[in-house]
Amino acid sequence: QMVFEFAPAWISAGGVKPERFLEEISSMGFKIFAANQDGFADFYVYNPFDPRNTDPEYFFNIYCCDRFVPGVYRAGSCCFDTN
Repeated sequence: QMVFEFAPAWISAGGVKPERFLEEISSMGFKIFAANQDGFADFYVYNPFDPRNTDPEYFFNIYCCDRFVPGVYRAGSCCFDTN
């Protein structure tokens, strides 16, 4: 599981296209969720990412997971802590 701040301008400043960064995370077997007002939503359904937005203050939280963890609610192929 991973949680991180997805800041496209910061990723671009590091020499990587933000879209490519997300593709790499996905290719490693992680399902990607974006934080929204209701909790977390499938990134590719909710998709708050606007590649035209280059404002360094533009960012959002991402949650990624790839496997079942005992004692945790399983949603599709991902897990959410029930505690």
